[in-house]
Amino acid sequence: DFFEIEVARRIHAFGNIAHVWSIYEARRAPDDKTAERRGINSIQLYRDEEGRWRIMSMIWDNERDGLDVDWNV
Repeated sequence: DFFEIEVARRIHAFGNIAHVWSIYEARRAPDDKTAERRGINSIQLYRDEEGRWRIMSMIWDNERDGLDVDWNV
């Protein structure tokens, strides 16, 4: 079990499609001071006929040696 907390987000939208990058920190308990791991979610969405955003796909990866979340990439 873990608790995921979003710490940053970038959204790129065009018409009825959007791509969200979401940096997260995961903890064993919500009040833990130190994150167990960090990473980034990549989420693709579309807006349906009623105007609601729907998730089409999502994938993620954790930071590790040699791979840090970097907004400048």
